[in-house]
Amino acid sequence: MRLYEKGCNGGSYGSCAQAGFLYSGAVESIPRDDVRGLSMSRKACYGGDGVGCGNAGLRYEFGMSVPKDLGIATALFERACKLDVASCFRLGILYQMGEGVTKDEKRAKELYDRTCSVRTDSLSTLFCHISGVLYGGKTVQPAPDVEPVAEADVARPTSASVSRPATAPGSVSRDSVARPQGAVASSVSRGSVSNVGGTGLEEVVSMMKGQCDQKVARACSLAGAAEHGLGHKPASSALLKQACDLKDAWGCDLRKRLK
Repeated sequence: MRLYEKGCNGGSYGSCAQAGFLYSGAVESIPRDDVRGLSMSRKACYGGDGVGCGNAGLRYEFGMSVPKDLGIATALFERACKLDVASCFRLGILYQMGEGVTKDEKRAKELYDRTCSVRTDSLSTLFCHISGVLYGGKTVQPAPDVEPVAEADVARPTSASVSRPATAPGSVSRDSVARPQGAVASSVSRGSVSNVGGTGLEEVVSMMKGQCDQKVARACSLAGAAEHGLGHKPASSALLKQACDLKDAWGCDLRKRLK
């Protein structure tokens, strides 16, 4: 952790993103500190790191350590998608559910397919699967670029707004997601559901299960969807039910649709 913080202070925004993830409570050996975690994630985001933007946005989506604000979450997810294609699924979930944006499942598929197209990280494997099951057929060409969000358009939290400790739901580690930016690689066929490999999905389960055990709703949803892709239907159903019970509407929707 000290090395990541030192790197962050030295201008390495990837180190800021990793420090922000580690402060999320996802790693048992590092005490959770949501104030510092959000600060690190936002610093990474404003420095041009898409993973940091995504992890910061999650806190606003769920109201974790800051008041829930889907407008700010959407802006951060748009910036994340612009900076890091593998993070586009975050914005896609909002379009699938119609939260903070007008419901548009065609747009959701486009964004899931952008994440799928990366083909070098575990979450791309998962969203190839989700896109195929929910919307059918092969994935499409990447969607047009999302317009970047100016730093001034994303409200900075005050010290008062980040005082309530909580775990960022389904936080993503740079060392666990996008290989081009320092993460686990997986070989993914960019096509129909039947072509999706298992290794990346196993990585998602491993990455998210610990956070789910801490009652982090979005992590349960991601783990449940990955178990579905692996063909582990009872485990998938149990995880998605847990996500739904924890008030992740996306997990509830997946539970109905991933049969």
